[in-house]
Amino acid sequence: MQEITNYVLSPCAMAAKGLSQLIGTSLQSPVWLNPCHQTPLTIPPTVNVGQIIIFIPDDPLWLLFTLRKAASLLAYTKRPLPVVLLSRSPTPWLWKTLLHQVSDHRLLASGQAVSSDLPCRALADLLKGGLVGYPTLQQLSSVEALASGNPPSGLSKIELNAIFALLCGLSINSQAQIRNVSQKTLYRQISSGLNKIAKYHPHMASRFHGGLNKLVEGQGMSVLTACEREFIHAIHSRQIFPVFQPIVDDNLRVQGFEILSRWRKDNIVLKSDEFLLHIHSEYA
Repeated sequence: MQEITNYVLSPCAMAAKGLSQLIGTSLQSPVWLNPCHQTPLTIPPTVNVGQIIIFIPDDPLWLLFTLRKAASLLAYTKRPLPVVLLSRSPTPWLWKTLLHQVSDHRLLASGQAVSSDLPCRALADLLKGGLVGYPTLQQLSSVEALASGNPPSGLSKIELNAIFALLCGLSINSQAQIRNVSQKTLYRQISSGLNKIAKYHPHMASRFHGGLNKLVEGQGMSVLTACEREFIHAIHSRQIFPVFQPIVDDNLRVQGFEILSRWRKDNIVLKSDEFLLHIHSEYA
């Protein structure tokens, strides 16, 4: 039987080391795919891939850089890979953005996403076999988009490349000359892309010029607390379950039932009043 190899794709050496220690064993550690030094990123076709954990930083430049590298890895290997995106970005934005970067959408079929700020114990459980039966990135995107009532939107390939170049210090004038397009066209592409970023990442709006804070829509869906993201993860992991508490009259005859929720967290069952007070998002 061929040995299974796991990979970690991360532009951050510390994140790669931390994830390797989190899921590695004494016999084998994950292989680090360093997008800053390896061009192009490749995985030999003979390798039996267990999973590819892709850590996506919050910084706009490194976020876009890592997404570009992830898309190029999928395109280069020309086969669906068991990728797991570790990111705080909303899944509808991640899904739509990757769809625009990867021409063969079948390559994304097995992709999954997990919030990067889950507690280490929860992350370790998920990444060491706990993702079996967990929703795919596409399924998570559909659920979140349905809850928000808005169709998902992500960066087109042109928008992503233009914003990435801008963040790297290439001016609009320089980009227009290189791409042989008008500055007006390029400005429109960049503005459209920045609005899509700010819509799903309101905390990033202040990082860009142009008063994007005024253009942000639907902030209630994207600004989830760490507790709310952990709660959503618990729902998908079937850690939230109902209990039926009987309602009785003075003679102890059952008149009905009250449905209460419980959270099995770290081998402890939490009652509703221990966690619902911290959940405010409509999505959660």
